[in-house]
Amino acid sequence: MLVHVSIKMPPEMKKALEKQAEKEFTSISSLLKKAAEKYLQEHGVNWRENPKAKGSK
Repeated sequence: MLVHVSIKMPPEMKKALEKQAEKEFTSISSLLKKAAEKYLQEHGVNWRENPKAKGSK
């Protein structure tokens, strides 16, 4: 399941993202997702882990 996330940024940053996304034949959303994944990896965060549910062993 995917969720929507909204962020605020300067218009100049959005324009730069649009240009880069066009160069890579992808979407701004995809660029931001890749950037977030890289950031988490660099900080040792494994977001793919399935945290154990409360009360499970």
